[in-house]
Amino acid sequence: MSETITFSVLFRQAWQTMQLHIRQYVLTAVIAGLLLACMHALWQKALRAEVQSSLVQVEDELGMEPQHIQSLFQQYDQGDHTALFELLHELEGAKQRFFSLHDAEKLALIERHVTRSFLDLLPSIVLLSLSVSITSFVAVTYFFILAAERGKTPVFMRSLKLLMPFIGLSLWVSLRSFGWVPFIGPILAIVFLPRFALAPVLMVQEHLGILRSTRESYLLSRGHWWKIVHTLALVVALSVLCSIGIVIAANVSTFISWWFPLVLHGVLTMLLLGFVVTIYVRLCEGVLENVKLQ
Repeated sequence: MSETITFSVLFRQAWQTMQLHIRQYVLTAVIAGLLLACMHALWQKALRAEVQSSLVQVEDELGMEPQHIQSLFQQYDQGDHTALFELLHELEGAKQRFFSLHDAEKLALIERHVTRSFLDLLPSIVLLSLSVSITSFVAVTYFFILAAERGKTPVFMRSLKLLMPFIGLSLWVSLRSFGWVPFIGPILAIVFLPRFALAPVLMVQEHLGILRSTRESYLLSRGHWWKIVHTLALVVALSVLCSIGIVIAANVSTFISWWFPLVLHGVLTMLLLGFVVTIYVRLCEGVLENVKLQ
């Protein structure tokens, strides 16, 4: 019984599924990865603009002329090394003026600019968070349908149809797992979340609603809590290791161009997400199969 849902078996099954539908996995990963790369590129642009704006204001408050400082940077970039010494002299003077301020004045200067920068960047932070969350959730839904139905149905249309039910299911499971309870919430979530792990598969394959799928999952997962928990823990550990490798690969590729690491990171992250979702689906199917055999 346990052999059907060992981690090695799940890994092999997920890999075979990805090989069978590699074109759909790769295409989805590329589209979602490009979207994520564009979002992060826009975020970096907004962040650089805000940093430059803050530096200009700080320079002005510390008695430095922003246009003169920018001119010195340009002269240095053009090969005028004497501009570097003048620039260092200007920075040294600004540093001395900063440290000559009273502690309260230093703190007020820092708090003023940090608060202003945060408020200016807040809309961009909210927009980036929402965009990344929506893109990732749509990709997860697509990968889930592809893995659960093995490409037997029009995956894109099914994903659009089940997107809102999946969101509702996620919210309902979050409430039922009591992870939101102060202090003891994480402990309750560890206890209850695995009992609802089968709900998405039941919703897709058995065409159950949100309430019934969570109720059936709670009943059917009885006796399989440890199998679900330790398998998902291994999946998380594998994801962390792969994510570290993706970050390293993206950083190494910075010599190619400024945008290539963003695209590489986004696409590889989406492929990893697709593989993790597929392992999850196979785990749930294994548990349900064992329940039927009992």
